Amino acid sequence: MKKLELELKERLLIVEVPEHADMDCPFEILPNKGFKYLVFSQCKGNIISRFKMPDGDWKFICKGSELTEEVSKGLVKMTWIDDDAKLCKYKNYIISGSGSLSSALESFVSAIESQGWFWAKNDLTDSILAPDIDEWQEAESRTFNPEKTLIFKIL
Repeated sequence: MKKLELELKERLLIVEVPEHADMDCPFEILPNKGFKYLVFSQCKGNIISRFKMPDGDWKFICKGSELTEEVSKGLVKMTWIDDDAKLCKYKNYIISGSGSLSSALESFVSAIESQGWFWAKNDLTDSILAPDIDEWQEAESRTFNPEKTLIFKIL
């Protein structure tokens, strides 16, 4: 299970569940023997799969596939707003200093990339050559698939 903690406007936990997890099933976080597990279950109550979560408490925000500009605005830092509050700029987490982005969603992705991870597609996907296969596989292991990703606020 891939996971990444981010310090943005809020502290976030980004979690990608393994491929066999059915994201259409309801899920909950349940304690068991001192650990917390992300549990996917069917309507009949059968546990389909469970994954150990890192220590701590969290509040579910959204699935990666449901992440929108509006949701992102609540997660990332704003760097500038015009007098009419119609135009905003958001922090570019890759460039320290004065770098700003016009989209909160782009700002969120930049925060992930600033930690050496990718969102949706790794940068090496378009340049897959036989000698680079190990490098590509390493990048793929650090790529979050929004369809399999959950975003939590760390409490």
